[in-house]
Amino acid sequence: MTPAKTNLEKIFEAQIRTLALTLRPGTVFQYRSATRHFLTYLRATFPQLHRPSQLHRDPHLLGWFRSLSEQQPPLSNSTRIGYLICLHTERLVPADPEMRRIVERILTLRTSAPPKRLAKSQGFLLPRYGVRVPLVLALQSALAQAAKRAGCSTHVTPHRLRHSFATEMLRLGVSLPALMKLLGHKDIRMTLRYVEVTQQDLQREFHQACKNAAHPHRLPMLALPKDKDMPSVGLPGIVQALGATRHLLEMYRRQRGDEKTRRKLQRLDKRLLAVASQLQKIHTD
Repeated sequence: MTPAKTNLEKIFEAQIRTLALTLRPGTVFQYRSATRHFLTYLRATFPQLHRPSQLHRDPHLLGWFRSLSEQQPPLSNSTRIGYLICLHTERLVPADPEMRRIVERILTLRTSAPPKRLAKSQGFLLPRYGVRVPLVLALQSALAQAAKRAGCSTHVTPHRLRHSFATEMLRLGVSLPALMKLLGHKDIRMTLRYVEVTQQDLQREFHQACKNAAHPHRLPMLALPKDKDMPSVGLPGIVQALGATRHLLEMYRRQRGDEKTRRKLQRLDKRLLAVASQLQKIHTD
C-alpha cells in the first residue's frame, strides 16, 4: 500500500467518523465496507491516483459501478444498491417551519404503529413492514392519488418532485450555485437538466434586472427642430416630422411601467409607421 493511498484512506475514514456522530453503528459499518471496496478497486485499476481531487465520476465511480455488476461470484442486488447509496453524494435540504410541523406530526402518528413494525423501523421516519419494496409502493400509490386530485395531466413520480423543487427554488430567487449544493450535484450542467426555464421566467428575470439596475441607460434625446429649421411644407417635411414624433413616442413608451399602456403606445407607433410609409410611396410615385 502506497503512502498516497494511505492518505486517501485516512480522508475517507475521517469522513466516516464524522458521519458516525449521527448515524447508527450498522449504517456506519455499511459506509466503511463500501469505501473499503471502492478503495480496493482504485488501487487495482487506477494505481496512478494519488489525491481526492483526482477522483471523477467518469472513469472512477462509473468504472467501480460497472465492476460491481461484473464481479464473480455476483453480488446481490441489495448489496450493489447499498454500495451505490453509500458512495452517493449526501444531500442536505433546509426544512422550513411547515416541513418541521409535518415531520412532528408523522413522529406523533408513528407511535401508534404496531410494536412489530416499530422494531423493524429504528432510525427511519416511516414505520416499515420489514422490507423496502412495500413501503416504496405505498408511497408511490399515495403520490399518484394526490397527483390525480390535483389535476396533474402527466405521470408524477417521487423523482419528478425533485425536478419541481429545483424549478420552484430557481423561480423564488435561489442562485444556480446554491441550487447545485441543495441538489447535491458536483457539476452545474447536471443542475441545469433539473430546471425548466420558460419564456415567462425569462421575461420576469429581464424586467426584474431592469428594475434593479443602479444606473439605467438613458435613450438619446432627439432635439426638436426650431421654426427656422422646419422643412418646407410638403411630403418630405411631413415624413420627417412623423419620424421625430415616433422617436419621442418610443422614448415615452419605454419610461412607462404599465405593460398595458406600453402595448397601446406600440400599436400607435405602428400606425404612424404605416402613415409614413404611405406618404413615402405617394412622394416617389
